[in-house]
Amino acid sequence: MPAAMFNMDMNTSAPPIAELAAHLRFGDLVAVLDQDHRTARTYRKGWAMVGVVSHGHTVGGGHGFGLMTLLTAPTDRFRFEVDAEANVSRALPLAGEERI
Repeated sequence: MPAAMFNMDMNTSAPPIAELAAHLRFGDLVAVLDQDHRTARTYRKGWAMVGVVSHGHTVGGGHGFGLMTLLTAPTDRFRFEVDAEANVSRALPLAGEERI
């Protein structure tokens, strides 16, 4: 199953994930460590994925928010920074807005 066709569903009911995910919004950029998403969603120590929050929690689906993978590579290829404003809306022009 190609990783690019599906999102990564995150169960966020258990600590510490519940606290970390409490304020996520659609479009937020998120890094998940020890994930290799080149061809599927697999655990691989020393790798990471960067994704965008693509859907919220759903009771009917039985899972938490979803991430669409944007990048995946060995962790040492990234320089991660915590930024509360890391959202794709800051980089994309929205209807009626002009972005620089």
